[in-house]
Amino acid sequence: MSLNFAEVTEDERGERAPSQVPEVLPPAGPVFSLEIVKPRFRDAEALIAEHMDISRSLVVSNEESLKLAVAIVGATKKVIRSLDDQKKSLPEYKEAKGFVDKVNNFVGDLKDRLTVIVDNLDPRVTQYNARIELERRQREEAQRRAAEELQRKLDAE
Repeated sequence: MSLNFAEVTEDERGERAPSQVPEVLPPAGPVFSLEIVKPRFRDAEALIAEHMDISRSLVVSNEESLKLAVAIVGATKKVIRSLDDQKKSLPEYKEAKGFVDKVNNFVGDLKDRLTVIVDNLDPRVTQYNARIELERRQREEAQRRAAEELQRKLDAE
């Protein structure tokens, strides 16, 4: 089966339909790809591969094994700190974080303004509901009193 582009590009009179694609396309945004970033962290991957087996199997039982464990812990902590610095220095991270910060600020402003609406109306709703509840209780009390009065009159007869 082949595609017939004439069917979708021509109108009912057989004339070429105007293009639905805008003349000027919006600029393409940044392309974020983890596969592009991963190679920049090969040193950490290598350290993990090297130290993981040792950390699982090392028994600290003497001065030599203690020194090895302390050295591995120190080196690992150093790499952990450097990973955050390395991540923050990535142009992709900076650009994405900047965008996320802008979106969070925008949405935060919307939420703040919506909260003002809720704060304006919530007390009014609560006050109205309290008034309606009070009126209902007063009606019930009046009905109870009327029923008691009627019962007294019936009992008196």
